Amino acid sequence: GSHATGYPTQHTYGTATTLKDATKTGYTFEGWHTDQACTNKVTSLGATAYTAAITLYAKWTINQYTLTYSAGEGGSVVAKVKGEAIKSPATLEHGTSVTLTATPEGENAFAQWVNENGNQISTQNPYELTITKHTTLKAEFTSPSKVYLKPFDFWKSDGARIAAYYWGAAGNNWIELSPVDCEKQYYSV
Repeated sequence: GSHATGYPTQHTYGTATTLKDATKTGYTFEGWHTDQACTNKVTSLGATAYTAAITLYAKWTINQYTLTYSAGEGGSVVAKVKGEAIKSPATLEHGTSVTLTATPEGENAFAQWVNENGNQISTQNPYELTITKHTTLKAEFTSPSKVYLKPFDFWKSDGARIAAYYWGAAGNNWIELSPVDCEKQYYSV
């Protein structure tokens, strides 16, 4: 860890010294101690308490963060730490490496990982993540666009080709169909 700005580097006999907190990324400072086992906590050095050099020991507790992950419609997600699956939400230590793998269902495809605000985090799958804060991730999937065909009265033919009028997300239009397509109620575009 490191010392706070203005941290005393020496203690002068006859003058009390207040100890400041140290910092260490990913850890919570639990105080200064006069023993290596960190059982004798001190917050200051009294004016006449110490007459020789002393060593102080910092006590640290690693931070714990929650990883919450989910899958959007059209797939599933598995998260692993050191090859072992973990369930969501999971409490993990700072610096833990997690591998998230999104698996699409059916004709769907993986699209992206988004955070709790819907902002894209990554398009990598599997996605490697190092835990440094509370994290929420969702896998999003895309499905092939399907246009729904109207009844036969919206169909036309020139004798060689068949076409049907459709209403879809991309708009309304005519689409040419093969004889196999004529048996379906939808057509993938």
